[in-house]
Amino acid sequence: MMPTKFIDTIGGKLAEQWIAALLTPAFCFWAGGITAWLLNNDASQLQQYLESLEAPLQLALLAAILLIITTSAFAVQQIESICLHFLEGYYWPQWVAPLGWLYRKLLKRQERRLQKLKVRWEVLSHQRHQQTVADVDDTKYETIRELYLLEYQRRWIPSQVEYLMPTVLGNILRAAERRPWHKYKLDSVVCWPCLWLLLPDNARKDVQEARESLNSSVRLWIWSILFVLVWAWWTWWAIPIGVTTALFAHQRILSSARSYGNLLEATFDLYRINLYKALRWSLPKTSEEEKKQGEILTEYLWRGSIRNITFQNDSPVIERNSRVE
Repeated sequence: MMPTKFIDTIGGKLAEQWIAALLTPAFCFWAGGITAWLLNNDASQLQQYLESLEAPLQLALLAAILLIITTSAFAVQQIESICLHFLEGYYWPQWVAPLGWLYRKLLKRQERRLQKLKVRWEVLSHQRHQQTVADVDDTKYETIRELYLLEYQRRWIPSQVEYLMPTVLGNILRAAERRPWHKYKLDSVVCWPCLWLLLPDNARKDVQEARESLNSSVRLWIWSILFVLVWAWWTWWAIPIGVTTALFAHQRILSSARSYGNLLEATFDLYRINLYKALRWSLPKTSEEEKKQGEILTEYLWRGSIRNITFQNDSPVIERNSRVE
């Protein structure tokens, strides 16, 4: 017989792990599957079988179930990045006729949406400029409210057609990535690895938390889809539960993506100067000079020293007319 104290110790540790796993989507997925199986089979026989097991075997069974939950959660975590990119609009094989057709259809829809937003914004802006301070009526306030709404919508969609993505999520993240370029001519994709290393701990923590919120929302969406695909064969109620949870997860993904995009932009707004200093780059003195410097800096980080740059007094001097072929 196994010592009682040892069994109690192992049982206590397993209980702690179970409490940590209870609130995870992986646990809900497997719990839903077990519930579906029990509703279609005789649960009393399973109960009798479990009660007949000795304590060590019960602990082993609990450990095995916990291992399955943990392993499946780890597996889903490994594909969350791929699924996120897929939800953005990447990895849609054009050679698969349905996906290719859907990709082009959604992209055309986003183009029409962008054009509609631009036209409506120009009309309302013209009306707003024609209104005087003395004009106080419902039309004026309605114009202002709609303009604010249009500004918010335009913020989360790229302003240029060539950068549009077929999905709302893709446009939210693409618009956030493009804003540092429009403001400072710094490409966020190119500059981000270097800038990330220069961030203070509190800023890095905020960005990590925002990214983890986005990733966890994607994981919830994945588990919701799996819940429908796997357990719908056993019971019909898996479909409404899975679809409802997937819709909720998608809305949470969009909200988390906006929060992450805001922090990405704020990071460049506040800490981009650290990038210039760390690279011993001359600090721009005006906004126009910053755009010129930012474009050269992006080129420098992406391709290396394709311009002849001389570092003097901890700041580089760029010979703009000299290029290295």
